[in-house]
Amino acid sequence: MNIQNIRKHFIGTLAAFTMVFASFAGTRSNEAVVFLEPEKSSFWQTATNSTITLPVCFPEGAASAELTVSGLGYRKVYSVSGDSCTVELPPATALSSENVYCFTLAFDNGVTNHARLGLIQGLGEDGCGSTRCLLPEGSRKWNAVPRTAVIPIPYGISSFMLNGVETDTCLGGAQGWYAIGPLSANVPLDVEMATGEGELLKVSLAGKFSGFFLHLR
Repeated sequence: MNIQNIRKHFIGTLAAFTMVFASFAGTRSNEAVVFLEPEKSSFWQTATNSTITLPVCFPEGAASAELTVSGLGYRKVYSVSGDSCTVELPPATALSSENVYCFTLAFDNGVTNHARLGLIQGLGEDGCGSTRCLLPEGSRKWNAVPRTAVIPIPYGISSFMLNGVETDTCLGGAQGWYAIGPLSANVPLDVEMATGEGELLKVSLAGKFSGFFLHLR
């Protein structure tokens, strides 16, 4: 094929593409959120609210299923027979009520699916979010957390240790959340993470007193 024929072929292809593109220009699909690299985003591992409707696709040979939802200090079992299941979780209205939940969907044919979602404090009733601001760094309040805490896990963590003990985040290197607790008041818990690049992240957390108790006899 000579240069002239190549040019004719290219121009013909370009014209055909332009006609096809023009035919679709007036049609627009519905908007949708697409995660191209879900393992690098916390949103993929985060619940949008405390009420979640989960779609259920039954594998061949399955007629019913049991959904177990568990987290720190929480466990609930749902019977599933339809194509969806609505889960009601305790609302994360404060740092102390944040949690990470494991969803285990067990079908009656032996197939089991797993998923994990972090439920963290989000928007308030007025549509505004909030976060803690503790100053100065190094003060007593800096490392104090409620008796339970949800900590962010960056993407590519190669090692995660609690008080020197290697611990499985159940994330497989993906970015997400990990719940710890219950923490004892003023007893430090050393958290250590190593990134894939060899950077070491360390923090010492301690549970804070939930109140003042006066016992009279």
